[in-house]
Amino acid sequence: VRSVVGWSSEAIRAVDLLIVAAATVLLVGWLRAAGGTRASVAWFVAGVAWFYPFTTEFSHCQRDVWMFLPAVLACRWRVRQRERPSVSWAVAEGLVWGMAVWVKPFAV
Repeated sequence: VRSVVGWSSEAIRAVDLLIVAAATVLLVGWLRAAGGTRASVAWFVAGVAWFYPFTTEFSHCQRDVWMFLPAVLACRWRVRQRERPSVSWAVAEGLVWGMAVWVKPFAV
């Protein structure tokens, strides 16, 4: 990440915020697909928006959060695979799981 955005702490924190936002968007889509109401989606987004800025500095830019994005994406694709099986989506899901494990092996 540093080779792309630079070595400043602000750049790394911006990437961290983008990763959290992307995971939140994926989870919101999953919540809507599961039948979540507008109120439940709003409360979920409010909870993430309230929680993230007030966590300690040791929680930001950590591998635990960064592995969450590919893990959520892989889980979404796993659900898609059950509905409409496809070899190409299975390969993509495996690659995304590989990314999650590469970031942190606890993704398994």
